[in-house]
Amino acid sequence: MSACSCSAYAAVEGTSALSPCESGLVLIEGGRAGRLAARAPRPARHADAGGLTLGQTVRALVCGGLVILAVVVASALVDPARAAGVQSALDELPTRSVIVSSGDSLWGIAAGCELDAPTDEVVTWIQERNGIEGGLVVPGQELMVPVAGAQG
Repeated sequence: MSACSCSAYAAVEGTSALSPCESGLVLIEGGRAGRLAARAPRPARHADAGGLTLGQTVRALVCGGLVILAVVVASALVDPARAAGVQSALDELPTRSVIVSSGDSLWGIAAGCELDAPTDEVVTWIQERNGIEGGLVVPGQELMVPVAGAQG
């Protein structure tokens, strides 16, 4: 037979009661835990809904779609302006004549200009300045290309 000794202690620092258990352990109630337990319980979420209600899911999808649309519209407005700025900067550079060799391409020639500009923009500039359609160059063809150098 086990002996269980129980003692009652005065409540200290929010401890409202000490109650003995069958196991001989003492359960301390009160304090902060007692105040939290008195609050209304939160409604349980459905595990199969992934934590979001249907309305929240729809709102999240609509907001995501609007963000993507805003990025696409901003890109459509900014890219042409940026390209025009690059083309304008290339127009201000001095030029030199280059003779196309066998195996040369517009992309390779533009990369060889070593400018601080995107290579595709330099290719576009060379095509427009030399009246090239489709990007095909032939050996012996003379092209005007921009050269990095002092401006103005």
